[in-house]
Amino acid sequence: MNRNPEVEAWFTDYDNPQEALVKRVREIILSDERITETIKWQSPTFM
Repeated sequence: MNRNPEVEAWFTDYDNPQEALVKRVREIILSDERITETIKWQSPTFM
């Protein structure tokens, strides 16, 4: 998985009732080796 430490740090402060869902969607997206992530506009962005 192409996890970005900057995004990992963003998730430490993420407080949302849908947090488990958002993290699962992230896992699914990052399971494709062609996709990376970063922080843009103060939230995770996939490229």
